[in-house]
Amino acid sequence: MGKLFDPESKLMQALTKYATVLLCGVLWLLCCLPVITAGAATTSMHRMMFNIREDKIAGFKKFFQTFGKEFKKSTILWLIDMVCIVVLLFLFNLISTSNGTDTLSLPLLVIFFLPFFTWMLSFAYVFPLTAFFENTVGATIRNGFLIAVRYLKYTLPILGLSILPVIGYIFSEYYFLLLLPIWLLILLPLIFYLQSNFFLKIFSDLIPGKPDSSLSEGSGSVDEVTG
Repeated sequence: MGKLFDPESKLMQALTKYATVLLCGVLWLLCCLPVITAGAATTSMHRMMFNIREDKIAGFKKFFQTFGKEFKKSTILWLIDMVCIVVLLFLFNLISTSNGTDTLSLPLLVIFFLPFFTWMLSFAYVFPLTAFFENTVGATIRNGFLIAVRYLKYTLPILGLSILPVIGYIFSEYYFLLLLPIWLLILLPLIFYLQSNFFLKIFSDLIPGKPDSSLSEGSGSVDEVTG
């Protein structure tokens, strides 16, 4: 029984890792509250998940080191993301108020869904890419879309995990709001952790000359991703 609770036992290591994931989730949530800082918080959260999976340092100090380092770029990406969402909401509202007019419905649907899927694919990757690679804002957005298409087998489960809260809300608004603290403090950090496994598999394939290598912080830059 003593060996079970030994600090070096698999059980204790797993519990420690789980506790660190939840701690990072709390830090992420608190740093998202000012809204404008949500991009930097999300980049830091992804970096911590990568560190946890690689048995590197993750926690309060490391979280805020990444937060400060990537604040400017992550905030720009976040603002671009918000602008895209506003534009998409405007298009969606335009479609919903067109009353199904035949001459407008199909063109409006195309106008909406093409940028919607482009945005969804690209911004699923921009913050993980920022957490791992050094690159410009424009190149990060472009690479996010190209990577999403190229690694579709990983993109689908990544997106599936991302929309779990939306599915929960649609399934039952009452129970979703009732269990909101659990969503925010437990399930969302676990979603980040599960997604990190797919991101690391992709990024390991993108490091030049290191297809089978273990990833490390600041591993390099991705200037272009081709199919």
